[in-house]
Amino acid sequence: MSKLLHDILDYTDLQVDPPILLKQKFDLVEETQSVIASYKFALKPLVNMRCDFNKDVPRYVVGDRARYRQIISNIVDNACKFTEQGYIYMKVSVLDKATVEGSEESSHSRINSQFTLYIVVCDTGIGISEEDKKSLFSPFFQSDLTNTKRYRGAGLGLSITQKLVEAMGGTIRVESELNLGTIVTLTMNLNCEEESMVGDITLLNKDGDSDATSDATFLLENARILLVEDNYINKHLAIKMLKKIGVKHVDTADDGYQALVKVVQNKYDLVLMDIQMPIMDGYKATETIRRIFPDLPIIAMTANAMKADIATSLRYGMNDHISKPINLEYMKDVLKKWLTPTYTD
Repeated sequence: MSKLLHDILDYTDLQVDPPILLKQKFDLVEETQSVIASYKFALKPLVNMRCDFNKDVPRYVVGDRARYRQIISNIVDNACKFTEQGYIYMKVSVLDKATVEGSEESSHSRINSQFTLYIVVCDTGIGISEEDKKSLFSPFFQSDLTNTKRYRGAGLGLSITQKLVEAMGGTIRVESELNLGTIVTLTMNLNCEEESMVGDITLLNKDGDSDATSDATFLLENARILLVEDNYINKHLAIKMLKKIGVKHVDTADDGYQALVKVVQNKYDLVLMDIQMPIMDGYKATETIRRIFPDLPIIAMTANAMKADIATSLRYGMNDHISKPINLEYMKDVLKKWLTPTYTD
């Protein structure tokens, strides 16, 4: 009840005046994890929740700590409320303007400067219908009367979040499919005060020197690959070919949505993605995965082999293209090109 009253009062205030944002130094990781932890009790028994930070996220930032927590809390609250089983996954990274603009400025140059935080929250909840998406950010909106009774709330969370995010120079976007789940992406501008990146990683190398052939063999043998293919025969043929070139760890998904779930739940070095599949096609799956894992290699593996088809694959975020029927040596060359040594926290 107290949250309900707080939301109503907060929304009323925001309608009159824009929010006054404080400039406070705070620990971004600690505050985010604190919000996540506070919702563990709200999870349904069959739901898992996880939050990952990209390695270039500054730990200590300057911004409005309370408003940041409110934004994260509103998004996580909705995910917990509407997810009966499966997962809730949050990824925090930096939208590097220098990279977008083609500059060679490094992430370290953001010290004492503004940067754009990029957050993705995806869940396997009840989803939202096409009709209800039109009113998603309207105040007091609930998807239907049944949900109003079953899932308590004033329907102000997203409306308030949108106003706060925009006041922080950011944006919020919601994508959802009914009965499949929801993906919320949001950005906000913060300042980085000192050089303290999150999640430094250690590169695991083999001891001693090795030639290119043994390096390639090592990469293929240790790579975890996700094969996304809806055709049973094509799937098992591809698995045999992968094993023939030395790949030992292959998981499979039958469609783009299954691929999205598996990529979130597991750690893969590369994804082989068919294009034409039921439920969610390869283009949509790649576009969605790319927003969460911008550096994960995704290779189109399809009978669509015209130049226009290859250009379309690249436009949707795929890194390369393997045409069917598959040439074994070409597949091996493409995998060697995009696989990198294994990273660990």
